[in-house]
Amino acid sequence: MMAACSPCSRPSTSSGDCRSLRDLGFGCPCIISSASALPQTVDTLAHYFDPENSTEADRVTQNAIEDRDATEVWNERVATEFRPVSWDASARAILKSIDHGRNRLPAGDATTREALPRRARGA
Repeated sequence: MMAACSPCSRPSTSSGDCRSLRDLGFGCPCIISSASALPQTVDTLAHYFDPENSTEADRVTQNAIEDRDATEVWNERVATEFRPVSWDASARAILKSIDHGRNRLPAGDATTREALPRRARGA
């Protein structure tokens, strides 16, 4: 059902909106505030507007509603290109990054692998 819908609009001045990621995961294109962290996350798969500029928000939304051909292409891009990342995969990537940074510390540093609790060492 979400894949067949028109674009969702998520105006927000906060730093993130997980609902937009959920909508994209269901194949629904999103119009998102440029003030959030999502532009770095979903890049060109969403359309953006400045939440402080209602004229811009109206223009972006109106274009998505009126240009059905472009919106259909956008729907297809979201359905084929967006790949949600699971919480498990996200946690693994973060831990891998932390481990990579920790392995680059001098051997005598208190934050080396040996100084961490057993669970954090992967034991």
